[in-house]
Formats: sequence, structure tokens, C-alpha cells
Amino acid sequence: MSRGDLNPQGQSAGRDAKAQGVSQTSSASPKQGQSASNQISRTDGGRTSEMTYSADQMKNPRQTPEGRSADAKARSGVYAETGKDASHRHSLSGNAPAGDKGNLYAGNSIQNRAGGTKHAMEKDRDAQVKADSSVSVKERSTMLQKDGSGKPIGEKVEQSTYRDGKATGEKREVIFGNFSSSSSRHADAAKAQGQQPDKKEMSRLGKVDRENLRAQGNGTTKQSQAQTKEKGGREI
Repeated sequence: MSRGDLNPQGQSAGRDAKAQGVSQTSSASPKQGQSASNQISRTDGGRTSEMTYSADQMKNPRQTPEGRSADAKARSGVYAETGKDASHRHSLSGNAPAGDKGNLYAGNSIQNRAGGTKHAMEKDRDAQVKADSSVSVKERSTMLQKDGSGKPIGEKVEQSTYRDGKATGEKREVIFGNFSSSSSRHADAAKAQGQQPDKKEMSRLGKVDRENLRAQGNGTTKQSQAQTKEKGGREI
């Protein structure tokens, strides 16, 4: 969600833009020797944002000391002791501005990490762009309504593919539910009692969640293989 316009005219311009519902853009000003980051445009007070992935923008600012530090600082204030991950709405792999808190939300850690559904969607998108310099992907992220605690209940991600600037008609849309993990439930319970979450216990619960997810995946694979064999080797 937007934390205000990064427009050089100052914070008042950002507040006016949000009030009118007009588009805002976010990008980091390059230091000497560095290239400009990709631009994120925002509407609806930051609830919806868009960024385009293209071959010339496939560089991760986190690979520089400055970008790595800026991203770590922004992420620490988003997910600290929540049991969730600081999920980037638009990936740094597409040169999104490092340190932009408006590009972060406390998302589901299982989906966001390697092997998760959101992580897989991001990898597929990046591979598509890197494989063909004439291809670009426009990505829109919309935060779904908040629950009673003020946390978003999910994120809708829409991707549209373009070739030489023309829409190909290829589109993808996925809604990622921001459901609670065991570690986030532990954090919520501790805070409800006015206590600080136990970081070691949160780490242990996060590991258990990931192990259970892998076990479920293996179980599904075995079940599918058994059904295929039962049907005479045909895919079902």
C-alpha cells in the first residue's frame, strides 16, 4: 500500500493525488554510476499498482550493497514478529525500486518463498521475458479488502503479455489468499495477551508448515500415480 507519493514536489502533492484517485509513480533516483529503477504506477490510494517487466529492466537492485541495505530496512518494518513475509507486490528481479514500502505487504510466507505458488508465478514471468527481448509483461497487483485487524486478506495479480508493444492476448490472473500460517497465529495470540512472540517458536512453526506442505505435495503425487495405474496407465 502506498506510503505517499515520491514526487519531488513534496508530500502535499502525494496527498492531493491520493485524494483525487489519480495515478502516482514510484522509482528510486539513481546514484552516480547506477541506472534508474523501474517505475511502479499506483491508483486508488495505492490499493492497485502496475509495473512492466522487460528485458532491459531484468536486473535486481538487491545485488548491490545500497539496494540490499534499502530493501532489508524496508522489509524489517513490514514483517517483524508477524509470522509472515514481507512480500513484494512487484519483484525486485524486474528492477522494482528497493526500499519502497508501498511495494511491500505482510504476505503468506509459504506462498512467497521458494517452491510457493507466488514465487513460481514470478519465476515463470521472468523466464518468459528473459527468453525473448521482444516480450514484455505488464503486471497489476490489487490488494483485496482488509479483515477486522486491518490486514489485507489477499492479493490479486494480473499479468498481460506484449510482443513489440502489442498485446498478444495471453493473460494470467491469480488470487493469493493471505491465510494465516502457524507462526502468524502464534504471533497474533502472543500480542493479544500483551506479550512479545517467541522468535524461536515462530521459526520452528514456520519450518513445520513448510515440511507439512512438502508432505502434502508428495502425498498428492503418490495418489495421482496410483489412480493412473488403476485406470490402465491413462492420465485422469
